[in-house]
Amino acid sequence: MRIAFFVIICLNGLNIQTMAQTGSQIWTDELTKVLTAFSDHFSVIRGQVVGEEGDMKVYETAVQIKGTLRSSIRQYGAAEEGLFSWENILYDFEDFDTAVKQFKKLHDDIRRQQIQINGNRVHFTGSYLQPSEWINSTTIQYELSNLPGYEEVVLDATMQYLPGKWQIGISIYKRIPALVD
Repeated sequence: MRIAFFVIICLNGLNIQTMAQTGSQIWTDELTKVLTAFSDHFSVIRGQVVGEEGDMKVYETAVQIKGTLRSSIRQYGAAEEGLFSWENILYDFEDFDTAVKQFKKLHDDIRRQQIQINGNRVHFTGSYLQPSEWINSTTIQYELSNLPGYEEVVLDATMQYLPGKWQIGISIYKRIPALVD
């Protein structure tokens, strides 16, 4: 249960950036709470509406990984049949190589997680994808092993380029089946 804080000093103008790196116990506790709340659209961890845009609502979340930049629960569509996701923006980096190293560490951290839900020992399976500076977004999807009723639940890690920065985050949501013509 320890959190190590690292300070990264970018040599371009001594830009100082603080980021949190979570230890496995914090990941375990938070992911267990989120996955337990998943089946009822995160209702026990969903707070007040903080934004709306079209058919999407953004809610506060009572569960977030310590040190994250931003956390929310998003609802797409009507509450009864809508899709919900729990999202955490973990890091922002100006430097691509630094972002890639942290994205790889995040992948390794996710793969090491083992949590208990409903008496089942659960871990995440997914293969690392190497980000490219020429592609604006890389997403790794992790499936939950050994958890009946959660076959369509996905944890993903995303590294994406936004103007002036590379952003890394994680989300938990229900996979939408591909549409076939």
